[in-house]
Amino acid sequence: RNELGRYWHLFDSQGLQLKVGFKNDDDVPRITTGWTTLREHYGFHGHHAIFFKYLGNNLFQIIKNDSTISPDKFPTWHTKTRSLRKAVTFAMTMTDDPEVVPYLILPEKMGEYLWNTMLDEVNVIGIIREKHKCELEYQKDPFEVRIKKGWREVVGINGFKVGDRLLFNTSSIYDDHTFFVRSCK
Repeated sequence: RNELGRYWHLFDSQGLQLKVGFKNDDDVPRITTGWTTLREHYGFHGHHAIFFKYLGNNLFQIIKNDSTISPDKFPTWHTKTRSLRKAVTFAMTMTDDPEVVPYLILPEKMGEYLWNTMLDEVNVIGIIREKHKCELEYQKDPFEVRIKKGWREVVGINGFKVGDRLLFNTSSIYDDHTFFVRSCK
C-alpha cells in the first residue's frame, strides 16, 4: 500500500507514455486523472479490459485487450461493477418531431439506467422488427440522456408520431444492447 505514489507512469509496446494520478484510498483505490487519454489513444468505444504489469517505482506496463466486455462481466473489484435488473420497461410520450429535433430526450429513470450501463450505443427494434443502431449522448449538468443518431430512422420506419406513448423494454441490456419500442397511442 505505501509503495504506490500519487502519480504512476504507464507505457505500452507501441510507445505510449502517460502519467496518471492515483488515489490510494482504503475502500476504493482508483486512477483519478489521465485515464481518458487511454480511451482516446486506443480508439476504444465501449468497455475494454486493460491489464497493468507493475515494474516497481510507480512504473506500469499497459497490456490492452481489443475485445469489448459488458459491465456484468466486470471483475468484482471494479468500481463500476453493478448488476442492473435484467428486464426493464420505460414509458414516455414522444413530444418532439424527429424531423425538427433529431434526438429523443429520455425520461430520468431510463437515462439513469443507461448511464449505469455505460453503453455508447443501443440497438432499437420497433414494431416492424427492424434493428437500428442508435447513438447515446450523456450530459451531466443538467443530467440528460438522449438517443441521437438512428432515432429519426426508428420513428420513420415504425410510423411513430408526436403524442404517441412509447414503451421501451429490454430483457437483458447486456446480452445484445437492445431495446424494443412500441407505441401505445
